[in-house]
Amino acid sequence: MKRLSPGLIFGALFTVQAMATELHPYQDPIPLNGYVSDIDALLSRSLQRNQWTFSKDEAGHYFASITHKSYEITSQIVADKDTLQVKLLSATRVECSDKHCSVDEDKVEGWLTKLRRSIAYDLTLVVRDAALKKSLQ
Repeated sequence: MKRLSPGLIFGALFTVQAMATELHPYQDPIPLNGYVSDIDALLSRSLQRNQWTFSKDEAGHYFASITHKSYEITSQIVADKDTLQVKLLSATRVECSDKHCSVDEDKVEGWLTKLRRSIAYDLTLVVRDAALKKSLQ
């Protein structure tokens, strides 16, 4: 009978633990690096691209929601220091009357990833414009 080395066992356990705490792609923070002075305008423009509804509460928290293909998804966009991060608040199937209507996590993750990509794209445009202005001065 062969024995496994303690290092191999530790490495396998560490890999499993690292995979369990891994962020979803849409949760990866978007660095602003001081380029965005009006976050409301950036988010409003970004969310309109893919028919998300943008809202902001009295406390200054940003929210994005969409109803698409029988899914209703609500997320929060957290502005923390110099980053933005998309967080899923809820995902439900609204037009489903069968008890076996489950939420496809891959679809939800895909829509949230597109939301993050749209925000990052608009941030890229802001950075590009700032670089052009600086080069023309």
